[in-house]
Amino acid sequence: MGFRHSMALNLSPLLLRVALGVTFFYVGWGKVFEKSEFAPEQLAVLANMGFGKAKDAALGGAGPVEAAPLDSAPAEPEPADALPEPGRVSNPVERSSGRVVLVRQDHAGEQGAGEALEAATQSSSAPAAPSRLYRATDFAGPVRLSRTHFIGLALHGAAYPPDGGRQLLPTALVNRPWGWALSHGAALTEFVGGALILIGLLTRLSALGLAVVMGMAIWLTTVGPNLGASGAFLGVLPAVGTFDSDAWQTWLLQLTLFCAALAVFFIGPGSVSLDRLLMGRRGGDGGAEDEGEEE
Repeated sequence: MGFRHSMALNLSPLLLRVALGVTFFYVGWGKVFEKSEFAPEQLAVLANMGFGKAKDAALGGAGPVEAAPLDSAPAEPEPADALPEPGRVSNPVERSSGRVVLVRQDHAGEQGAGEALEAATQSSSAPAAPSRLYRATDFAGPVRLSRTHFIGLALHGAAYPPDGGRQLLPTALVNRPWGWALSHGAALTEFVGGALILIGLLTRLSALGLAVVMGMAIWLTTVGPNLGASGAFLGVLPAVGTFDSDAWQTWLLQLTLFCAALAVFFIGPGSVSLDRLLMGRRGGDGGAEDEGEEE
């Protein structure tokens, strides 16, 4: 194998891995461990998506909704059935003026009354847990949470666009529990994937995960919002403006990281990696086949 061929197969993957690893490890660290303030309106959206930290910050916590007091509960309507005959009571439990009175019953009605009592007991012992809809008024003020929650807000905005904008994601992909899972999955992919690709362990799998995260980011921030928009460059990119445009800087950075991650996925980790140390030399990474061709 020639010197230039060896450098191309071994040093190039290392340089790409360093750039990707440092970038994604830094960004992932900020999302997982750093905190920012979230307004009550944002907290309500996150709580309804299933984020536990946001639900815990609500007034009264995330517990079940309290039942109404007995004195304010509506009175039960009187049964429309005919009154029982004198001397007999069809119900084995008679409620009168707040007291429970057990009465004797003949053998003929014992089985049917017992089944009715068992059904009533089961329905009262296992009430359906009420679902709570969180609102901004449920929060006393801003709360500091991890920056991972920003991903949840971005996903919610893509599925429920304001002012009749273009819907970029299906709502089923954002509602609980998927919105919570996707947000934490993206943050952990950046943090853990960045660390793994930096040391060259599970390199191809980490690179593929980072490429998927960047592809989703490109769709949500650049391609999706500009698709078919008036003045969009090539119909999918931001309008051409000054070089210091935030939209173009974001798009170019995302494109660079996306292409670099795909490049590492295709060419492999290179020789300076734990994958090469643990798994040995492979043809796709400059193995014996390449040496034979060079000779």
